[in-house]
Amino acid sequence: MDIQGKTVYSEKVSDFSGVYSKNIDIIKYGEGVYFLQIVQGKK
Repeated sequence: MDIQGKTVYSEKVSDFSGVYSKNIDIIKYGEGVYFLQIVQGKK
């Protein structure tokens, strides 16, 4: 999410077990402040 509240990337991973690692390239969105939110289960 950018500083204006716009979602710039979203991903849903279903039926997953184990270790998950991913690089997300946000260079195309330009310089700025970005917020990361990670939700696991229904927490």
